[in-house]
Amino acid sequence: MKIIIPAQTYLKITEEAFNRDVKAKSEKGNNHYLPKSNNFIAIVEYPNGEKRFCSFLGVEHKGKQYLSALPSPAHLYLTMALELYELAEQRKSEDFPKCGKQDNDSNLYLLEVEPGYTHEGYTDYIKARIASIIMLVSTLENFMNEVIPNDFIFEKIEKENVKRYNHKKIEDIISFKDKLEQVLPKAINQANFWSTRTKELKIINELYKHRKEFIHLKTKSDEEWDGYSNVFSHMLKFDLLKAINTTINIINAIEKNYIETE
Repeated sequence: MKIIIPAQTYLKITEEAFNRDVKAKSEKGNNHYLPKSNNFIAIVEYPNGEKRFCSFLGVEHKGKQYLSALPSPAHLYLTMALELYELAEQRKSEDFPKCGKQDNDSNLYLLEVEPGYTHEGYTDYIKARIASIIMLVSTLENFMNEVIPNDFIFEKIEKENVKRYNHKKIEDIISFKDKLEQVLPKAINQANFWSTRTKELKIINELYKHRKEFIHLKTKSDEEWDGYSNVFSHMLKFDLLKAINTTINIINAIEKNYIETE
């Protein structure tokens, strides 16, 4: 599966707005007059006369600027999550059988290393899974920030008082769990959104729990040798592919065809 990554902004612009805000304030130039910036807005005109604009960002390499449309962060993060998951699975399927040495007649296979070190393929597998989980949560976080309208006000009762949160405060203060379960349904005018999606909600909350564990990794034991084993063990057993598919399905349930694959 491959995620199609669209531009971050690709909005229609009316002829009136184009003449007022773009044409009237611009002059036709050449490369000698381009501003010393890596941040551009491009106007694309179609054969039918329709105009759209999007943000372009430059990357400098050996004195030259290479430009392309700025990608949608949610799609970018989701692609990273999927690619990292696939990398982890590749390491497991290729390196483990090749490098594992069977312990007697059991089903245990030791990935051999020098004393005091660990196996490179094994660490690559773990790194890719952790990074995939982090990027998948980032996908959901960014998507929620996008679909919550800028003028939306979230009201929450705290200590018998009603507190009001605007878009900025929702982004900065409201927890991921509250944003997911309380803010999002109200913002998209589907108060019962999660009532028929309890399994999906459970998967996303478990996904976020794993992300939180590894962002704020804490020892879970008084014994030094057992400090992190449970956290890693639970993460390795987590069905990450199901979480990826759940994320795609939930996003597309809110915004039809927001995530397209090929």
